[in-house]
Amino acid sequence: MQKLTALIKREMIENRFSALWLPFGIGIGLVCVLLGALIWHHDIALSINGAGIDGIATIAADEKTQVATTLLAALTLPFYVPLIFIVIFYLAHGLFDERKDRSILFWKSLPVSDHLTVTSKLITAIVVIPACYWLAATITQSAFLFVLTLTGQLIGLELWSVLWQPGLIFAQAINGVLALLAHGLWLLPIYAWLLFCSSWAPRAPLMVAIAIVAIFSLFVNTWQIVQTLNFSGFTPLRWVAERFSESPLPLSFQLNLEPPTTLVLQSDQFIQIASYFASPKMWVGWVIAAGLSALTVFMRHRANA
Repeated sequence: MQKLTALIKREMIENRFSALWLPFGIGIGLVCVLLGALIWHHDIALSINGAGIDGIATIAADEKTQVATTLLAALTLPFYVPLIFIVIFYLAHGLFDERKDRSILFWKSLPVSDHLTVTSKLITAIVVIPACYWLAATITQSAFLFVLTLTGQLIGLELWSVLWQPGLIFAQAINGVLALLAHGLWLLPIYAWLLFCSSWAPRAPLMVAIAIVAIFSLFVNTWQIVQTLNFSGFTPLRWVAERFSESPLPLSFQLNLEPPTTLVLQSDQFIQIASYFASPKMWVGWVIAAGLSALTVFMRHRANA
């Protein structure tokens, strides 16, 4: 366990900009934009029925949950969208860079197995890096609510009951954790594929990973056309695209601005996210990921430079 923890710390140190500095930098930037808007424009872009911050304090009681939900969910977008690309690039270069700079010779001289090294990179991609982005998003949400509430007090508006709803804030945070975890486990076969390509690709591992899937998809689709004259059907590239589109993470991005009767409830969102863990597609993905991870360990064991 100590070795695994040390390996994860190593990954965070080597990727501290994208894993730590970037999410908190995004949060600081968003808060600065809000403060600038409040100072120089005396209002903010958030509006209800065309009204600015004044309109938030005067909305109907049954719309308060909708306003808070929309604000909290919108603030996750600048964090979770970059996160997807950060994890992809991290895994694509996770085992490539150490071969490129020949530092693999040093790391393989240490009493750490290849299996543990591969495991640490997958855990970092699925749990640790998303946790940093979730923490940054949660802190930014709290900072936004505090600034808006304080601004309301300064201009004589009572925004506390609208923005600060402990049950809603807690539910948003829990759903965010579950969505990020389910997202990582749902995309585990794709993550394992990227790491596998990173373990042997001579250069540009991300391009190699995409090219192999694209070429194989073209071959499969061409064979289907020749056999059945059917231009539609399963291809690996389509499977990858559908895997991303079906990820539970976008559930956190549902910004429903319709009347409250059509608003997606936090409990419904929790059930949707939890259902992914019982999906056979999730389990099949784990089996595929296990096979690819075993191949990755084998390739790293053979690599010398």
